[in-house]
Amino acid sequence: MRPPAIGLAMTCVAILSACGATPVPAPRTSPADAACVPVDGVLAPGSTLEGGAGAYRLEMFSEDGQRWTAGELTLVVQPDSLRVVNGATSPLFGSTTAVPNGVGAPTVGGLDSVDPAAPGVLVLERDTDEGRSVALSLGSAVNRRGVVLFDAASVVLDVLRLDAGGFAGAWRGEVGARSSRGYFCATRQEG
Repeated sequence: MRPPAIGLAMTCVAILSACGATPVPAPRTSPADAACVPVDGVLAPGSTLEGGAGAYRLEMFSEDGQRWTAGELTLVVQPDSLRVVNGATSPLFGSTTAVPNGVGAPTVGGLDSVDPAAPGVLVLERDTDEGRSVALSLGSAVNRRGVVLFDAASVVLDVLRLDAGGFAGAWRGEVGARSSRGYFCATRQEG
């Protein structure tokens, strides 16, 4: 006969599994215990995610590396009619199953939207005075075309490294006067 605590734990796991709940990853002890570590620097002129459509594993970490979330990031080619957004080029859009508020980022609307006019993830590229900017804007509410939001929450992933295996960089989240930061890695998945 099982001890009551084990039986209760197995029942809870069965109920959560049946409801489609995803287990929350255990806290990390340091950024060094995983392949995703903070990166810095600037992108080379002309860097782009153009041609980067596909599936990625997205990992986001709090600035101290103690909290993290992971999920699938899917990027697809943006329709030609939607490739220009407020002076930036948008070669790709998509969705993610990662949960940014698990690392202290604000909630920003649906991340699973695959509507190109209000995607869960929107890639934005432009040249700035500081150099090349490649960023992923998270949340269908902020990415909705034709709508200007004031004081809206935002989460942006700034790409600082880009190669054939994926991309990495720093993320920032803001809502009102509250801000949060961290780092991320997106690793291209085979298949």
